[in-house]
Amino acid sequence: LASLGAVPAMTTASEAAGKQGVEERAKALDAHVVNGDSTVATNLAVLDDDLGPVARLDGPRAVLVGDDVTVLKRNSDADEGVVLGTGSVSGATAEQFEAAWSLALDAADADWSDVEFVATGTRKEEEPGLLAAAEERGLGVVSFEKETLEAQEGPTPSRSKELIGWPGISEASAIAGGREQPRL
Repeated sequence: LASLGAVPAMTTASEAAGKQGVEERAKALDAHVVNGDSTVATNLAVLDDDLGPVARLDGPRAVLVGDDVTVLKRNSDADEGVVLGTGSVSGATAEQFEAAWSLALDAADADWSDVEFVATGTRKEEEPGLLAAAEERGLGVVSFEKETLEAQEGPTPSRSKELIGWPGISEASAIAGGREQPRL
């Protein structure tokens, strides 16, 4: 078919619906799916807006899961990493995101090699500047639903709740995506 000019392409129902399926979440987290047969059930849950965030378990632990639970395994053995919780005003540029991330990394005495991924809210997941900055740095972007972020609100006051009805996205998404350890 290639000689006829056909280009192979693959899509999933979640991609076609504009939603982040489990394979895309795995890619953003620099992970891979361990039990591929489970993705039918979990991607159907994505389509129904019923999946929720990726649960993060750090070990040593043993986990028993059913056939409808997708297990993601990190591709690297990083013991510690930084999740860049990211919110912004609409229209922020890639340079502004990169500058903010650099300041946060400096404050945490960390560098780009420590970053696991960028976390944000679904409200910001399509921000061109955020996506461009993450792509430039080779970072995956994981987005969390409003309800997940509301359950992870941090102690820093944010006016976004009264202005747009969302918790402060930066802090809440860092908490939602981070490990079970203190925030930086």
